[in-house]
Amino acid sequence: MGSLGDTQCSELQVRLDPRHKAVQHNTLALNSSRCQELANHYFGFNGWSKRIIKLQDLSNLEERENEAIVTPLQKQSLKFFCALEVVLPSHECRRTEVVMAEEPLHKLEEGSLSFLMERKVTQKLAVQKAMTDAFQKLLIVVLGKTFLIVLEVLQFQ
Repeated sequence: MGSLGDTQCSELQVRLDPRHKAVQHNTLALNSSRCQELANHYFGFNGWSKRIIKLQDLSNLEERENEAIVTPLQKQSLKFFCALEVVLPSHECRRTEVVMAEEPLHKLEEGSLSFLMERKVTQKLAVQKAMTDAFQKLLIVVLGKTFLIVLEVLQFQ
């Protein structure tokens, strides 16, 4: 799964000198449910929103069935593209993330209940990954009970 994103925040943008190397830490990201809980707590229920810009099935299962060379069943998978935007209106900040979620397809017939359930799970994974990635790139600093700062986190590669 990969992601690309764009952040627009009017509060403050932090840029580091390109001559300095970033230190990478191995940390686990919060899951999307926890991100939502924290956003509701710090920004209020109406103080932020998420918007699915596009959710598209890229599995092409029908095309694969019609190909002369049949892909082995164990290599078939469900793929969903998701573009999602997280908006913090009071901070004039928005973060857009684009991700791909892919899950292996286990010997299921298209149209069966099991297939439809796996399809729905893969859709949900794409949305959750996009939201988690969007929140990973926002730094929320809480100073006291009433002062909140939102910063853009820059990714180094």
